[in-house]
Amino acid sequence: MVRLLIEDITIRKAEQIQLDIRFRGGAAKSLLLPKPLSFCESHKQNTAMVAEMDRLLESHNYADTARILNEKGFKTGDGLPLTPIAVGYVRKAYGLKSRFERLHGRGVASKGADMRARHQ
Repeated sequence: MVRLLIEDITIRKAEQIQLDIRFRGGAAKSLLLPKPLSFCESHKQNTAMVAEMDRLLESHNYADTARILNEKGFKTGDGLPLTPIAVGYVRKAYGLKSRFERLHGRGVASKGADMRARHQ
C-alpha cells in the first residue's frame, strides 16, 4: 500500500537522521529524527539500582538482593525483573565486590571456609 504513495526516500545520518520523502504526484516532505541509542546505551543499568545493589550485597545474597530490588521497582537494563543470575551479571559488569570478597574483607570468611558464599 505504501508503495502506491511513496516514490522514494533518502536517508542521511549525522547528528540527527534526516529523511527526505518524495511522494508520487510531486509532493515532498523532510523529517528530522533523533539518532537512536546504541544497544549498549539502551541497555545500560540504572545507576541508582547499581548503587542500591552494592549496598544490599553487604548483607544479602543474590536471591535476597534480587527480591528486595524487585520490591523497590528496579528492573534490568532490558526492563525485566531482577533474578539472582542477573544480580551476578550486574555485579561483575560493574566491578562490585562479591559477597565472599566482602566477608573475607571483614575477616568473617577465610580463604578455604564457606565456599558457598562464592556461588550465591
